[in-house]
Amino acid sequence: MARSPYAFALMGLVWLAGCQTDQMTSVQRLPEPTFDPPAITQPARPVAPPQVVIKAPTVTAPKPQVAVALSKEWLPPQGVAPRPWQWIVIHHSDTPVGGAERFDRFHKEKGWDELGYHFVVGNGTDTGDGLVEVGPRWTKQKWGAHCRTADNRFNDFGIGICLVGNF
Repeated sequence: MARSPYAFALMGLVWLAGCQTDQMTSVQRLPEPTFDPPAITQPARPVAPPQVVIKAPTVTAPKPQVAVALSKEWLPPQGVAPRPWQWIVIHHSDTPVGGAERFDRFHKEKGWDELGYHFVVGNGTDTGDGLVEVGPRWTKQKWGAHCRTADNRFNDFGIGICLVGNF
């Protein structure tokens, strides 16, 4: 025998009505509603829109094999032990022109034994723009004469590189 959906609804209402007892009268009343807005202690911050991140597919290319050919002047001669270098000290000549040869003369005029830097990077005046000149201190693995401190550590263990020009 099929029952209509209305019959089920009616039975549910009867059941709910039958469940009510006198205990409902002992329930405390809720406080009266208030229509005052809540107190705002901080100004509302604008909400940033969600960030949409679109990831491109990853393509793994083979790593290129790079062969570096060093000029012999960059390498210390056989039998010269490498120094325990700890720093690279970058200088600028603060001159509009220059190169290793010019700075070598200037340093000798100051009483130094030779060019104080290990490398000089040209600016296109005495040598090519960006050309790296290797100083005699590098090939000898000799301490520098470019950055004096109380303990002389930047000369003793620092590779001196001078960029021709004014930063």
